[in-house]
Amino acid sequence: MPEMPQRCSALFDAYQTGTFGAVPEDGPGIQLAERRGLAIIHLAGPGGDENFRTAVKGCLGCEAPVIPNTTATADGRCLLWLAPTRWLLVSARDAPGDLERDLSAALASHSGAVTDVSSGRTVIRVTGRDARQLLAKGCPLDFHGSRFKPENCAQSILGAINVLLHATGDGTAIDLYCARGFALSMWEWLTDAAGEFGYSIDVAIQG
Repeated sequence: MPEMPQRCSALFDAYQTGTFGAVPEDGPGIQLAERRGLAIIHLAGPGGDENFRTAVKGCLGCEAPVIPNTTATADGRCLLWLAPTRWLLVSARDAPGDLERDLSAALASHSGAVTDVSSGRTVIRVTGRDARQLLAKGCPLDFHGSRFKPENCAQSILGAINVLLHATGDGTAIDLYCARGFALSMWEWLTDAAGEFGYSIDVAIQG
């Protein structure tokens, strides 16, 4: 079977590792890194249907969350709530085509739709002591830790660009999902807004 070509990052020409901006003595307050090589699937289906949720769990190891702005994770896969009947599935362990095929097969006898959107999304991880302060400069969400908690997600606007935000793990890292066509604009906004804190651009994360 011929080898599949690698997808080129939308940030390829702009991605330069290093330290930039007004870096204080204790180091940059922001770290930026693109996440690459992810399988990203848009899942639609009847969230209130127990049989549908059971089929999803049987395939992925976790149920599709039904509480708004929450997520569910299992074995390197994460389901992010988008709407009562829609989720974004993100996997660092599966090839996009394989995951789409397996989930489609699991839902073959159920009402649902599975669409691979891996090539249409760019994912940027923002970390650092000033990460939430940075995002608050361009996003109307309340980023206080008591409001935007670990493993919460939310759809909003950042710098006039539609974005899905996910507070991963313990909430110290926030992943930003945007349409590939707006990735460079978002990157330029982030690097410009991060200048006052000092920021580093790290080697891209694979997965």
